[in-house]
Amino acid sequence: MRLLSSIQGIVAYEHPKQGFNDLQTADFENVYLDLDMVCPAHVLERLGKTDFKRDFLTRVAEDPMRLVECASPILECAVKNGLKVSLAKAPSLSKNSKRKDLIETIRVLAKESIKLCGKYGIEKLIVPPVCIGDGDDKEFYLSLLPITREHHVKILLENQCKNINGHFVRGKFSDADEVRTSLTELRGTEEACFGFAFNFSNMNLCGQNPYEFLTALKDDVDAVLLSDNDGEQDARLLPFTSASLKGCNVDWTNLVRGVRASGFDGDVVLEYADSAKAVSPLLKPSFLSYAKEMGNYFLWQFEMEKTIAKYSSRVLFGAGNMCRNYMLNYGDQYPPLYTCDNNSANWGKNFEGLEVKNPEELKALPKDTAIFICNVYYREIEAQLKEMGITNPIERFNDEYLPQYPFERLPLATR
Repeated sequence: MRLLSSIQGIVAYEHPKQGFNDLQTADFENVYLDLDMVCPAHVLERLGKTDFKRDFLTRVAEDPMRLVECASPILECAVKNGLKVSLAKAPSLSKNSKRKDLIETIRVLAKESIKLCGKYGIEKLIVPPVCIGDGDDKEFYLSLLPITREHHVKILLENQCKNINGHFVRGKFSDADEVRTSLTELRGTEEACFGFAFNFSNMNLCGQNPYEFLTALKDDVDAVLLSDNDGEQDARLLPFTSASLKGCNVDWTNLVRGVRASGFDGDVVLEYADSAKAVSPLLKPSFLSYAKEMGNYFLWQFEMEKTIAKYSSRVLFGAGNMCRNYMLNYGDQYPPLYTCDNNSANWGKNFEGLEVKNPEELKALPKDTAIFICNVYYREIEAQLKEMGITNPIERFNDEYLPQYPFERLPLATR
């Protein structure tokens, strides 16, 4: 998987250098460009109206052929800072738009976005649908096919939601069967031309189950866009920040389970423009470092089962609830040689079918056997292993988002 940060709320259109510097300092290598930056939906909605006011953000809306010209300085700055723009999104109308007269404008903007991607080596482009209501977008997407071939860009559909009188409901591509049918019709014999971007924020606003959606699509998903919201407001917040009463308002559990079960191995995009805009410029570098750690956390969770599977031999460290949860979910498919524990009272006993050994026994392991820490004191135990001179691969197992759990947890052990 590859982690991408959105640049919305971080990179200023007129002065992009500092934002890209901050992203590079935070160790992001790949970024996501929403071309709403150069052609915002609210500007498109005002086109032709009496209250339309011209400024630098209206240039592309008035003349879509200027999109490449206006977006190029942003991309040039990203390249100079060593950042790769791996995914972009074409301009679109707002969720409650009724401007059928702008459909041709959106078509031109999509084509210009493809040209931009081709020029800068951007591999994939999210192109939202143009039909107002539940119309057929097949002709629109097929009209983009010749130019996608020319510039070697993959078009991604994206699940939408509609705003009806302040309430969000399912829009185009919010049904997995509809997505599969549309992709089959659009691909024909050219599967590489079309794919899908899973927008978790839109799904949460519609109250859908991400596990069911992701497992139904499996290999069709090229990107997962992550952001938090309260299920009522269309916000783009950093994960775990829209919480109330010590709980989250989004279904992180079924998201992680769905990504794992689907075998997804594409781009993971952090979208957190509203969080980023709320942070003082003085705190932005520290905030972005935290955002990078958040992204790494999700990559780790998404790839948990793949990490276990890549080792032919493994042992566990810990003889408690986390070890028991490992054995319940993965003990049969990926059996450990044994587990070990710092509590000497457990040595020589059997726990969940595993012998509990003294950590000193780890020194005799073959060097390719991985040690999975099954205890929340990861850093402390990892330091212990390194002090012991252990050079085996050390991995961290986590039981926050497992497929199943025992009915009762073991009592907390004294340390």
